[in-house]
Amino acid sequence: MLLIFFLLLIIIAFVTSKIRINIKQIEISNIRKQFEIRYDIALEIFIFNLVKLLKINLRNKQKKNLKKILKIDNFDKKNINLSKLRILKKIKMLIKLENFNLNILIGTENTTATIYIITAISVLIPIIFVDYKINYKVNPLYNVGNRINLAIKGISEIKLVHIIYIIFILIKERYKSGRE
Repeated sequence: MLLIFFLLLIIIAFVTSKIRINIKQIEISNIRKQFEIRYDIALEIFIFNLVKLLKINLRNKQKKNLKKILKIDNFDKKNINLSKLRILKKIKMLIKLENFNLNILIGTENTTATIYIITAISVLIPIIFVDYKINYKVNPLYNVGNRINLAIKGISEIKLVHIIYIIFILIKERYKSGRE
C-alpha cells in the first residue's frame, strides 16, 4: 500500500512539474562595430508548480563571432518540411510567455531600406506572437551604417508533460517518415 502511495505521489509530482526559463537579458548588438552577445538566463524546475527543485544560471559577457554561434554556413533548406513546421506550431501553443519584452534597433546605410525593414518587422512580430501578450519596440537608426541591437527579457514556462508530448510527436513523425 505504501509503494502504491509513493508511486502515485511520483506520478502527480511529474505531471504537475514545470520548467521555467527566466530570461533576464539577451542582447545581440553590433552597435560598437563588432558583434556582442550578452545573456543572463535562469533555468528553474518546479515540482507541484510550487517547490523549486533546481536552478541553473547561465551568464555570458564575451564577444563572439555570430556566424560560429548560429552556424549559418551549415543551413540546409531541404531539411525544413511541412511536418516540422506543424510540430513547431504545436510547441508554440504549449509554451507560456510572461512579461516578455522585445526591443529592436535596426539601421542600414540606406534610409529607405531601413524604413522597409522596420515596417516588415513591426508587421511580422504581432503575427508570430499572435497567441501571446508581449511588449515590443522597433526603432530605426538612420545613416549609421548596418547596425542592429536586439534585446529580449521575459519568462517562459512549459510543463514537463508537454515536453514528453513533444518528444512523442517527434518519434511518431520519424517513424512515419521511415515507413514511407
